[in-house]
Amino acid sequence: ATEKEKETPVVLKDDFIYGVRTSFVIPEYKLIFFTFPKVACSEWKRMFMRIYGNPNWCKASFSQVHHRGVNKIRILGDYDTEVATAMMTSPAWTKVAFFREPKERVLSSFLDKAVNTNFYMKHCCKKLPEDKRKNCEDHSKEFGSFLHHVTKYPKECTNRHRIPQVSMMDAKWWPYIDF
Repeated sequence: ATEKEKETPVVLKDDFIYGVRTSFVIPEYKLIFFTFPKVACSEWKRMFMRIYGNPNWCKASFSQVHHRGVNKIRILGDYDTEVATAMMTSPAWTKVAFFREPKERVLSSFLDKAVNTNFYMKHCCKKLPEDKRKNCEDHSKEFGSFLHHVTKYPKECTNRHRIPQVSMMDAKWWPYIDF
């Protein structure tokens, strides 16, 4: 390894792990837990709400558990970058990230965002060029059409529920994940 590769990384304000609401910190247990959409993140957030003593852990609606004003779970971005760096690089802190098999995750995204809600229609079909929009809307509840549009029009149809899980964390931090 080169000298640069041996250097301990630092958390920067533009690091993905620092700026998103998916790096949950439970200081009492020295735990940093990374959640990814469509990998039981709502249930993990409910558990963290319960750990924090938030009485809404079992009352909050599905969508409310994702709002910081309701869940009140600390994230890495709540700490100064120097403190966040110390937490991420310290062997005393446990860093955890769970993954879901990618095909199951895409199917779950389709069922949740296209079949059970109109999220896909609003956030993909409506953004397509006018000549492609009607076909997308007419076939929005068909898995083959869904796959076609999200792969052929990634700019218009990109969504965190489908992007690769590995890309949701800065590469420099993967070696620090314990579990």
